Amino acid sequence: MATLEIRKKSLKTWLHVPSDADNFILSKFYCKTDAGTFKIVEESGSNRREYSYTDITVYDDTDIGTPETFASAQALMLRLEVLKYTGFNRDGDIPTSYIESVVAGTNVTIDNTDPLNPIISSSGGGGGSQNLQNVTDLGNTTTNALNVQLGDDYSIVNRTNVTTESDATGAYAFIENTGKLGINSGDFEGTIQANNLTANNVNLEFPQKAVGSYTIATTDDLTGGGGGGASVNYYINGGTSQGTIGGNAYLEMSKTAVIGTGVDFTIATNGYIANFITDVADPSLLKIPGGNWNLEYYFSSSSAGGSPSFYTELYKYDGTTFTLIASNSVVPKGITNGTAIEPYFSSLAVPETVLALTDRLAIRIYVNNSSKTIKLHTQDSHLGQLITTFTTGLVALNGLTEQVQSFATGTSGTDFAISSATDTHTFNLPTASATKRGALSSTDWSTFNTKLGAIQVTPITLTTGGWSLVSGLYEYSYSNAAIFDTSIVDVIPTNASISIVKAADILPATESFFGSVKIYATNLPTASIVVTFNIFN
Repeated sequence: MATLEIRKKSLKTWLHVPSDADNFILSKFYCKTDAGTFKIVEESGSNRREYSYTDITVYDDTDIGTPETFASAQALMLRLEVLKYTGFNRDGDIPTSYIESVVAGTNVTIDNTDPLNPIISSSGGGGGSQNLQNVTDLGNTTTNALNVQLGDDYSIVNRTNVTTESDATGAYAFIENTGKLGINSGDFEGTIQANNLTANNVNLEFPQKAVGSYTIATTDDLTGGGGGGASVNYYINGGTSQGTIGGNAYLEMSKTAVIGTGVDFTIATNGYIANFITDVADPSLLKIPGGNWNLEYYFSSSSAGGSPSFYTELYKYDGTTFTLIASNSVVPKGITNGTAIEPYFSSLAVPETVLALTDRLAIRIYVNNSSKTIKLHTQDSHLGQLITTFTTGLVALNGLTEQVQSFATGTSGTDFAISSATDTHTFNLPTASATKRGALSSTDWSTFNTKLGAIQVTPITLTTGGWSLVSGLYEYSYSNAAIFDTSIVDVIPTNASISIVKAADILPATESFFGSVKIYATNLPTASIVVTFNIFN
């Protein structure tokens, strides 16, 4: 008998690929079903095709296009209805909804307001062999049903897929018999206590942390352990060899990602799947700041099921010896999505670690395969990376390589100089003195500020007629408004026969705001003399 592929290409476009005729689009056809036969009829009624539901395959090409076959015509029509098959758009060709075949039973009601999403509810009076506590605690179920205790009301989301999981398989949430909500991480278990709630806050409990106050930050708040700049990322480039070290092959762990052809690594037993190491002279720092490293790898498994997992070890390598820094082997991360290639995220608690500038960093990725073949995918669209506590701030400043550095001031030395040690740069500017070149102190500034200032008056001609004999000396009087009673006046040039006295010696007190200077000579000058006066106030 002929076969038919029904392919959903878009919301309104459906392609039909029959084995006995040309392909056609549903725009001129509609469909109906009768006694297990799927009928496609042209709108005019002139062209009719019939197929058994067992010979029909449906593909949803708007998703992943997985082929779907069906155990009954009803199941086929139900699937087409869910996919919004446009062949149903003709009145009378299909029942109101095949989903209505879910019928109500005792103490069960069905809300079919939305036929594609019916709401199934049970009410009190049903009774039964299993209560909700049995199901959540012990995994006890009955076939395709969940019976509830008398007097309780529950809504059942899916009537056929009631499943349970053993509490030994991993993380899960549960309801304690006291009604408390609990969370089990796989290693620790605890409940959310009523006393953890306040009017505006929820108090979180971390079993692995000591009692104390902690700051919780989003990933946007993380700065990689302090310092300026963003966190440093390392990519695992599986296609770049770093050679054989200590008998093991190492690939590149670099700040630069290789986007080229993907490279995969496979392991079918427990052990390390790949090793990666930084380039020579990377990171060229003296310390790893303590904190969380966030790891992202891409894995796939040969099949679903089991409990495959992975963990990471971080080492430093001095050219001779690998020294373990950190490992998250006690909390391995599960590889849970079967054959799909998926990113898996984990964290690695890294302590503050002293490095030599020549040290390199290496990681070793281990797998617990759980009887599966596990693949680690790198490069191309599967860029595995490590987000570290290093930052993209300073690499080195004046010989210091600490990621967090500070500045200080001092007065040591005989001249300005910068002293750098450990993580601090000290700017030394000594106080100026006869033996030190440096900053002027406030005391010295005040002293210099009160020093005399000179007013220079030039040229001044002392004529021979201006001299008069007074008390055995020849006296010449020169007047100038800039001269005060406290002024000191020098005359240039001078000779042994000329001397100067302060204006205060000759001016009356009532005229102390201005004055004159008297010049004395032991002999009467025989010619005019041109001089310059420096008046110091």
